[in-house]
Amino acid sequence: MDLVNAALDLKEIYRSGWIKAGVEEGETVADHSYGASVIAMALSDMEGLDTERVVKMSLLHDIAESIVGDITPDQMPRNEKKKHTQKAMDDILERLPKKLHNQYKDIWSEYVEAKTPESILVHDADKIDMLMESKRYKDANPDVLNDIRQYAKNEISSKRVDIISDM
Repeated sequence: MDLVNAALDLKEIYRSGWIKAGVEEGETVADHSYGASVIAMALSDMEGLDTERVVKMSLLHDIAESIVGDITPDQMPRNEKKKHTQKAMDDILERLPKKLHNQYKDIWSEYVEAKTPESILVHDADKIDMLMESKRYKDANPDVLNDIRQYAKNEISSKRVDIISDM
């Protein structure tokens, strides 16, 4: 139940980048995780990857934020964020039954390493969701939104540039 509670906590954590951009009633981390998971599922099926693994990875990708919060790149250096996020994920996963702990830890490690086609796809889906959501917030602060959009575009692998070319 700790894992479920962590996931439910994400419904109460609003995305920091949208707050900074002046978005009123922006999405929560749970909203984002759902959108990224749907994108990841569809892309995985289209590309013939291990969609079950991709969906699990996508659902787990932000769960540590239930402890550390939604940290934007300007709030903390990437390596420091990675350290805090790993500690939080370890705390969440250690409470699971051994079978789930081992499986989810492997999936999480694969995501963090971002070397497999599935993990790269989940990272891309995460940023594609960010791009798509930014279009919904067109009345918010354009300068900040443009910075967020450029950051997301820069983070998406070259394999999926055609998907974002008109975003």
